[in-house]
Amino acid sequence: MMVPADTQIIVLNRIDATRHAMLKAGCLWEEGNEKDSAPIWSLDYTVWQRVLSEQCGFDNNSHKLRYHFELPGGQQTGYAYCEVQWLCAIQLMLQDSEQTVQFEIIPK
Repeated sequence: MMVPADTQIIVLNRIDATRHAMLKAGCLWEEGNEKDSAPIWSLDYTVWQRVLSEQCGFDNNSHKLRYHFELPGGQQTGYAYCEVQWLCAIQLMLQDSEQTVQFEIIPK
């Protein structure tokens, strides 16, 4: 799956509303990529973790990263604990929406 550079990625911090994050997928691309879209697997998880930590105050010991996606039976909820699940979550959300990806930081 290709991810357009202008895909919105939103992180809502349900613990501290002053620490949300809003960015475009292009901010997470591997350094040097200046194309209009890139394969989903080229998103840089290290940059993502830095955004979560520095902007959102995410702490792996006390927080979880939740997301929602649609299946034929209705809306489902998932939790991203690792890079592969994070990438799969983005893919699931992009199949449903108009280029918006949204995660929520919640307490463990």
